[in-house]
Amino acid sequence: MLQRVGDFFKRGRVAAVTVALISAALLITGKGLSDGFTLPGGSPFAAEGDGVKLDPSRARQALQAEQERLQQAGMDLEGPGVLEGTKERTLERLIVSELVALQTAEQGYRVSGARLQQAIRGEPAFQLDGQYNETLALSRLAQIGATPESYRDDVRRSLQTEELSRAIGLGEFVTPVEIGRRLGLEGEERELRYLILPAARFATSGPVDPQALARWYALNGSRFATPESVKIEFIEISERDQLKAVTVSDDDLRAEYADRVGEFQQPERRRLRHILVDSEITAQDVIKQLQSGAAFEDLARKISKDSGSSVSGGDLGISTPDAFVKPFADVAFSLMVGSVSAPVKTEFGYHVIKVDEIQAASVRSLDAVRDTLREQITQERAAQLVADLGDQVEQRIGRAGGDLASIAKDFNLSRRSIENFTRAGSTELSADPAFISMVFSESYLVQRRLGGPVEVGDGVLVVFQVIDHRKSTIPPLDSVRAATESVFAQEQAATAARKEAERLVALINERGLPALADLKNVPIVGPRFISRQDREAPAAIRGAVFTVKRPAPSQVVASSVIVPEGAAIAVVSAVRSASPVDPAVRSLSVQSMQFEQGQSSLSSYVSDLRSKADVRKNLEAF
Repeated sequence: MLQRVGDFFKRGRVAAVTVALISAALLITGKGLSDGFTLPGGSPFAAEGDGVKLDPSRARQALQAEQERLQQAGMDLEGPGVLEGTKERTLERLIVSELVALQTAEQGYRVSGARLQQAIRGEPAFQLDGQYNETLALSRLAQIGATPESYRDDVRRSLQTEELSRAIGLGEFVTPVEIGRRLGLEGEERELRYLILPAARFATSGPVDPQALARWYALNGSRFATPESVKIEFIEISERDQLKAVTVSDDDLRAEYADRVGEFQQPERRRLRHILVDSEITAQDVIKQLQSGAAFEDLARKISKDSGSSVSGGDLGISTPDAFVKPFADVAFSLMVGSVSAPVKTEFGYHVIKVDEIQAASVRSLDAVRDTLREQITQERAAQLVADLGDQVEQRIGRAGGDLASIAKDFNLSRRSIENFTRAGSTELSADPAFISMVFSESYLVQRRLGGPVEVGDGVLVVFQVIDHRKSTIPPLDSVRAATESVFAQEQAATAARKEAERLVALINERGLPALADLKNVPIVGPRFISRQDREAPAAIRGAVFTVKRPAPSQVVASSVIVPEGAAIAVVSAVRSASPVDPAVRSLSVQSMQFEQGQSSLSSYVSDLRSKADVRKNLEAF
């Protein structure tokens, strides 16, 4: 759930350690480490063994979150084995998480109520203008289907895991020598001069040598090959077309409304105010002041610890019970309008609650939902028409075969074609890799069988047939001569620039800096000292500068570099040590090194923990 909260609300800090720890472990444990241990069907748990008793609802929630993540990443979840693999990986992650949680409890890692509350209040998704807002927090959790109790448990688990990971992964010792060597390398600066030899300077103006071009084309002709393609004919069955055939009468609307009336029920809602304080004594004092005539709104603005609602006199808006933690909701929804509660204790402190308004439970009328309901029924019926028609076409193909023309005629569907459908797909039909692979498979490419009905988009089915197949071919040189001459000339010029750069590099390495004086009409940039983080020098040149060996005193080291313009020469003439490192920077570097070295220990620990655990999985729990 922590990961889900983070993903939905731009990722909160609390989840990071748990996710990183489990991810690192799974890099080593992998899928199927305990595939031999599987619970029989009918088990009440998604996984069980060695103290682990994983609730199926938690597994299903995690699977849903993972599927949403994969869909957002553009992955096809309908492919063979995808769902099973996703279930397996999700369950394995949860098992590792449970094992780590059990280990933290066994080793005595505890999280105080104060630290737990601090972590919850520190979640960015629960803050307005940098301040925790309880109303916002409850709303956020409701949006992802989480309860405050389950979220609190996940935060506690994460904090315990953080302590374990710190003890194992961050306990590595880094010597002063290692720190000094790394800081020295990272902060080292090198004196650079560089010059660029544009390929355009080496371009020839005369005609291209036909024999040289022919030899080059024999080696590079595949770069000009026409792509493999097919001529494909298809018929389309879509919801868009079927919408025209759908009618929804008033009787239909009334019948559907009666069947789904529960969806239109509005539960009781209340406008509440509250004053949040730290202790019961303070809460009792608030009640006494209210009884003495103090205005609830004024007290809320002065003393309430809920910064989100205090500015509006403690107003929490109009909400249903599920927007609040249970102890708060139980009291708030038992009061009369205008009533003030006794102190109510929650994990956030003590609340004094006032009811400003009650909106009784109600049911939205048919007239209020008529348009929405009509649209839903229309869409559902159109989708059903597509499915039914797809089934009929499939049965027709299976029973009598035939060609697209006869099927299109029999079912009153239009037939279309694409002249050049390649392995890149087509926006007119589909660019889905699975569909493309189907089109170019032997059954449809060679045997010319009818394919489909197959879904190529939301509410769209197609039946297709390959009419013609054109293999990828390298065209005769004469048919692409103009294009090849241009590319050939560019590459010849680039090769000449690189050769000249290599010649000059040898000269500079032999004669040193005086050799640069002989270069005419070639701008030289520098000298200046650059660091590894310098962004003014081109990236390729900067990489070469810190790859070549250090020059000896009074010497230089030159290197040729390929750059987009052609070729370049980088000359390193001096090296100087880094400036004294700021203590804060040094501390960060030490932490980074400790973290890097600790990852190996941490991953090994979690991997060993999983490999020794006898936990049986129940994939049927999903």
